[in-house]
Amino acid sequence: MLKTKKFLGRRATDQEIKILLSLLDLTDFVQLRDATALLLMYKTGMRVGMLANLKEEHIDFNGELLRLAGEIVKNREPLLLPFDETLAQLLSVLVNKNDEIRRTYKKDNKFVFLTKYGNQIATGPSNNNIQKRLNRYAREYGLRI
Repeated sequence: MLKTKKFLGRRATDQEIKILLSLLDLTDFVQLRDATALLLMYKTGMRVGMLANLKEEHIDFNGELLRLAGEIVKNREPLLLPFDETLAQLLSVLVNKNDEIRRTYKKDNKFVFLTKYGNQIATGPSNNNIQKRLNRYAREYGLRI
């Protein structure tokens, strides 16, 4: 069972995370991205700001490990975060979808979490698409996530 983690300033329960994940349509790019981000933060403790700067080079699929460089970690220390098979599958699908989106919109970046137009999800500390979407899901479904 997953431990309850602090998320967006509140505590989320395992049940709330499961409910939200069950409501998201993983065939839709934005909802797939959001589900992957939510689960990654919940299972690893990553912050939204770290997600915005996560690049494909940080993902070690063979070792099921995120190898985070110091420049994207708050305390500037490199960090290794293990992830499970579920996250490996979601990240793999997301990376493949990202490639399609980059080709379509002619973008040249390797960020893992992109907008539907292939741009980085955050243009500043207060403008992060994933954080906005997660807050919207919480309001829409009455969850404390």
